[in-house]
Amino acid sequence: MGLKPLIALAACSAIAGKLLTQGVSRNIIIQHTEKHGSTLGFFEFDLDGISLGFVNLLIYWLWFCYGYD
Repeated sequence: MGLKPLIALAACSAIAGKLLTQGVSRNIIIQHTEKHGSTLGFFEFDLDGISLGFVNLLIYWLWFCYGYD
């Protein structure tokens, strides 16, 4: 097993952590906003996460196809 599959696994894990609010750091952000009287819903937060996930997916795909030897 080479290094490339492990890097791909790490990239997939990073993308998955950004997609939905189930990530640990995202839960901390939501708890912080609720503590200060504001609300941040599941879909409001995930719109940003999904768009950021797709941007990361594009960057990783370009890197694996053209930049990684």
